[in-house]
Amino acid sequence: MIFHILIVDDEAHVVETLAFLLKERAEIDCQVYAAYSGAEALAIARENRLDLLITDMRMPGMSGLELLEEVARLQPECQTVVLTGYSDFQSVYSAVQLNVAGYLLKNEDDEKILSTLRWVLDNIESRSPRREAPSPPSAPSGDYTVQFVRRYVQEHLAEDLSIGALAKAADYNEDYLARLFKQSAGVTIGKYVADERLRLIRRELLDDSRSLDDICREAGFSSRSYFNRFVKLNTGMSPRHLRLALKEEKA
Repeated sequence: MIFHILIVDDEAHVVETLAFLLKERAEIDCQVYAAYSGAEALAIARENRLDLLITDMRMPGMSGLELLEEVARLQPECQTVVLTGYSDFQSVYSAVQLNVAGYLLKNEDDEKILSTLRWVLDNIESRSPRREAPSPPSAPSGDYTVQFVRRYVQEHLAEDLSIGALAKAADYNEDYLARLFKQSAGVTIGKYVADERLRLIRRELLDDSRSLDDICREAGFSSRSYFNRFVKLNTGMSPRHLRLALKEEKA
């Protein structure tokens, strides 16, 4: 199942951190949407199917509670995880009847966040009928399609490689493509994309003429903080330290 997840917070670093955890560490196939206000989130909810909304309760303009009410009206099946601070429990209490499946304190550590999100997503999947969708009649064979996705990823690492973008490029349904790829490759599409990006990063770090900002962009990261976190998670080192280690290894 491809989970369509919308993250909403007026603090960009909160949105970025949660998006990173879902894409790189949750070991799920997901399409993540980001919004930085209730109004922006509502516009996304009107245009896209959502399985999970992760939202702050206190935001300028439209509050999290107002957003929950609107999303519950638009998409009754969409579940919600509320982001909150210690002082916001009254807001959380008011939201309990609006498909709220759980809450997260903003100062929780990564493992607690992942544990909560996996539990919520497991519950969503267990309650949802699997959305079977056959490939188009003219679509090529499964092996060909997986080879196409591999090649497309390798040639477009600087671009959007979300499951939605890959499904559009391959002309397949998202859920079907994700299952097909995992059955054939033995890993999720998200893991394959991460591995290919790491391979590019390691190669480019050996070239002293390439700045970290250049490599960040070429590997498809929208910010240095996201790039740094990705490299640290996958290698245990910062990009600068990884560059030094790779040079020593090659010497």
